[in-house]
Amino acid sequence: MADSEVLKILKDIPFKIQTASLKGRREVIEEIRNVLSTPGISEPAVRYVCRVLLLTLNRYRDSTSQSYVKGLLAYLSTQHKEWTLKSLLPALLEVSEQLKNIAPSKNTSQTGLYALRWSTVLVDGALKDSEDALDYNTLVLAQANLLAVVTAYGDKKKNEKGYSLLHNLWRAMGSERLSKWMNVLLSQPSDSGPQVCVGFSAICRHVKNTSDEALIAAHKVCKSF
Repeated sequence: MADSEVLKILKDIPFKIQTASLKGRREVIEEIRNVLSTPGISEPAVRYVCRVLLLTLNRYRDSTSQSYVKGLLAYLSTQHKEWTLKSLLPALLEVSEQLKNIAPSKNTSQTGLYALRWSTVLVDGALKDSEDALDYNTLVLAQANLLAVVTAYGDKKKNEKGYSLLHNLWRAMGSERLSKWMNVLLSQPSDSGPQVCVGFSAICRHVKNTSDEALIAAHKVCKSF
């Protein structure tokens, strides 16, 4: 199917996806997935869908609606991995920068948590491929920012959810990939913002909980924990 045909089919999706109806949300997500499963789908269509999904971050505030989005993200990250990572990770970094510059609130913390979960779903999909296609610089900066946004509000339950998302992701990544994650954080200037300290705090807690000797040996900063 030609790009023009696909985009014509998807042209009403930005309006449909903003419905308040759970049934409508499920149907539009299914419609998107059906289009993406069509033979011959190309990068512009995937990029368009990724942009449209961002509209749900501030609108889908319930677990059911988020589960619909999570399912679509999982599909995108496995069936159209390269294009999805290329499009959505930079978009999530941009979202994280915007949230970081807004006064902490329950709303910003929840949005940050949703976006952080999205990022872990994308990485989970990428890990199923032996080829490491992750842009660690974009990934780490986005996740560190988002974790800082979540914790800035001071809600203990949300803080734990944010840490758990990364803790589970890091365990799945393994020491080699996690070292790449940590190296990006280490390369950041010390005065670049609280996200660096928040990220290191989470990493050190993860290392303590998992006793990851390989990571501890590779990074002296972990040895004191």
